[in-house]
Amino acid sequence: MQDIQIYIGCSPAQTLVAKVLEWSVRKHASRAVQFYHLHAHAVDFRMPSKPQNRPGTPFSFQRFMIPEIAGFKGRGIYMDCDQIVFKDIARVFDHPLDKQPLAFCDTHKGRKARPMLRSSFMLLDCERMDWRMSQIVSDLDAERYSYQRLFSLEDYSPNLPRTWNSLDRYRWPFTGMLHYTGKSTQPWIHHRHKLSKLWFEYLFQAVDNGYITGDEVDQAVQAELVRPSLNYQLEKRLADARRLPDSVKKTDEAFIEACAQREYNNVPGEYRTAPESAERPA
Repeated sequence: MQDIQIYIGCSPAQTLVAKVLEWSVRKHASRAVQFYHLHAHAVDFRMPSKPQNRPGTPFSFQRFMIPEIAGFKGRGIYMDCDQIVFKDIARVFDHPLDKQPLAFCDTHKGRKARPMLRSSFMLLDCERMDWRMSQIVSDLDAERYSYQRLFSLEDYSPNLPRTWNSLDRYRWPFTGMLHYTGKSTQPWIHHRHKLSKLWFEYLFQAVDNGYITGDEVDQAVQAELVRPSLNYQLEKRLADARRLPDSVKKTDEAFIEACAQREYNNVPGEYRTAPESAERPA
């Protein structure tokens, strides 16, 4: 039986966040899992000529590189790094792909449809996918399809339960994967997310089991990749960030402001922009 192959969309700046995702997957997986941080395997491509077709984050286009990276062989799961898992990911990896070469969820936040996030969690049959980044950029430039159509997977039908891409919502025992979509409220950026406790519980478990070291957390803090108060929460094992003392929250103010000014992207590049309060564009 094939090991589960998971490709994580991330930049080097999000390594700590990606490792928390890894831990959550491994905790529940019924068989071996191999992870690939896509920034380390990315296919070279030129940026689309039109600003509206440029990626919304440093890792937005990485998901479409997976078939090329895999040599158009086998299966692979794509995940954004800002996700955590609560069930056996083998259920997704073994999902039948009889009618189309990929599986994904219809994505809603409350009653509002969020189709651009459909591609944030996908199972791909790489042998049957014809995605090549060079062709995708050419197609976007030629207006053969739009950026929205590409990321919304409009040429395919959702065929996974919504519980496998739950946008900022957790319902026990139903949720398979929780997706922290709000750039300005993600638990490692801000302390106000109502579900921050779940992410920190996994961080603490990963540290306690040696999967992540305290030094890795501190290095991310010192590099200004996560908020300063993560060290306090780790030391005190305080999972609910909303319960941080006001004096500790104050130490995060400069970091949070800097994040807002750079649109929450940690590497330079030509990205589409959105208001600070907006959810992360795909």
